Amino acid sequence: MKRSLILLGLLMLLLMACNPKSQSSPETNMANPTEANETALQAEINTLMAELTASAEKMSTEALEKYLSDEPWDSFYMGAKEYSKAELLLEVKKAYEPFTKQSLKTTKSTNRVLSPDYVLWKGIMESTATQKDGKTADMKLSETWLWHKTDKGWKVIHYDESW
Repeated sequence: MKRSLILLGLLMLLLMACNPKSQSSPETNMANPTEANETALQAEINTLMAELTASAEKMSTEALEKYLSDEPWDSFYMGAKEYSKAELLLEVKKAYEPFTKQSLKTTKSTNRVLSPDYVLWKGIMESTATQKDGKTADMKLSETWLWHKTDKGWKVIHYDESW
């Protein structure tokens, strides 16, 4: 009987330790960041997004290459197709080929601080691209960027663009 009670107690301890309700959620793991901390993180991500937009307006993949994560398990989507970092960079370069210039305007955006190391940016952008023959093409884009702060700085670990 004593042995059964000990086993039951160990089982209860194990179950309580594995109970997801007993673990803190990512939002509570933030050590209750202040509004100022969240605002600073949002401003930092907005600055990085402005750099990416400026690079794209120059028809360059330089900033994209700089910020996309090199990890093979991270995912990047464009037009509902999954790409590795190298594939996405190649696909974006090919998409730029028929155009001489483009302008991008963010019409709506929001970013949400998930933790001090993760920020989600979502936005709607309007693009006007000028083809080599002078014709223009207008497009509305929906974009989602998941940023992760690493020892190498902020990296995009998930990107999804649709139109």
